[in-house]
Amino acid sequence: GTQFYRGNDGLRRYLSEGNGYIAFTDAVSVLSKDEVRASPDSFYSNAVNESKCIYVNTSGTTGTPINVRVSKRAMQWNYAFFTRVLEVAGLSPFARSVTFAGRLVVQTESSQPPFYRFNRAMNTALFSSYHISEKNMVAYIRELEKINPTYIDTYPSALGSIARYINNEGVSHKVRTKAVINSSETLDQDTRSAIESAFGSTVYDHYGCAEMSGLIYQCEQLKYHADPLFGVVEVLSDTGTPCPSGVEGNLVLTGLVNEAMPLLRYEIGDRAILSANPCDCGRPGEVFEKISGRKDDIIRTPSGKLIGRMDPLFKELGCSVEAQIIQRDLTSVEVVVVATDDFDARVETAISSSGVIERANPRTHRAAGARPEPPAPRRRAVRRQPAHPARAAGRRGLDHQEPQRHLPRPDQLPVAARRGARRPAAAAGGLVTSPPATSRVRHAAFESA
Repeated sequence: GTQFYRGNDGLRRYLSEGNGYIAFTDAVSVLSKDEVRASPDSFYSNAVNESKCIYVNTSGTTGTPINVRVSKRAMQWNYAFFTRVLEVAGLSPFARSVTFAGRLVVQTESSQPPFYRFNRAMNTALFSSYHISEKNMVAYIRELEKINPTYIDTYPSALGSIARYINNEGVSHKVRTKAVINSSETLDQDTRSAIESAFGSTVYDHYGCAEMSGLIYQCEQLKYHADPLFGVVEVLSDTGTPCPSGVEGNLVLTGLVNEAMPLLRYEIGDRAILSANPCDCGRPGEVFEKISGRKDDIIRTPSGKLIGRMDPLFKELGCSVEAQIIQRDLTSVEVVVVATDDFDARVETAISSSGVIERANPRTHRAAGARPEPPAPRRRAVRRQPAHPARAAGRRGLDHQEPQRHLPRPDQLPVAARRGARRPAAAAGGLVTSPPATSRVRHAAFESA
């Protein structure tokens, strides 16, 4: 069982009496992200041996990522569900692909192509999202031509920048992708149109999360569907009541896949709008008009690079409650942290030598302190700040995108997390075989309730 749910009287009653006597939503209150962030280990199930688990981090939009324990079996199911997302788009999981994600796959100081590394096991070229600039656009396009992927799995801000360059400059290319799979950021219509125009292929959006609590994807009709085998999805108002169709509300998720860290009625922090109309494809599950996601900022560098996904810096730190990255001009950035007791001069030095901030401006920002090159020295701008009743507003920059969570793929995980991971085969028709039963997740979480 889990420490958090062990003493939950409402849940005990629900499990003992069944839903004929008490509704699940009455028995279990909505779980906030702050509750999970404050004590993630209280949600770890002792029914799953730790040796059979790996750990992944949430994106940590306010600088405080959550360490999520995931069973290896759940990770395999995760791959299987992503396989289904691909097959809905008419793709094979073994086809050659390109991935743009928030990983440092190329050294930050690299200024010459190639800006990717090839993962032969996954038949995937992992492209750097952090070297995209007007100067490097042609190199990126020619490298995409060389690889000639069947599909591209991408952040819309990354491929969208390349697509706009192709469209605006009238660049001729031979990249012939069958489809583009979007993840991790909210996809706006302008970016969708730019990508589809530049590459002549359909963009399919999908939503997932590191907590493995829900999966929403677009079908052939480009309608959003919640996969009922992956998790239960609710859309609630700020007062906790169900939102009617057409009204935006908070996504509240109950995962059915990850028995190592079950989260029930988890308010993840993203927003969505339910649709009043069913989809012609006939798939089960809730249909959504829109996945709104949330606002996320990016940094603009003097060379024209747009840098998002700064959370790896805070994942490496591991000793901040909240954090902000502030950019007031193109020549400097400032990092403000609400630090734990573990934050000391050694950690500040680690920030100062971090390539994560260095990539924001490789020429002038060697560190979070954004120290310019001589002869104009400046104070290091790593600043500690006491905790405030109102949470930090997140990262503030000169531009912003709207991100959402994504399902971690094998090529997007650390090497240690990928060990032993295999892509399970999907059944005929693209259906995942024998999804884990809800009762298995309940047992893992609540056997001691």
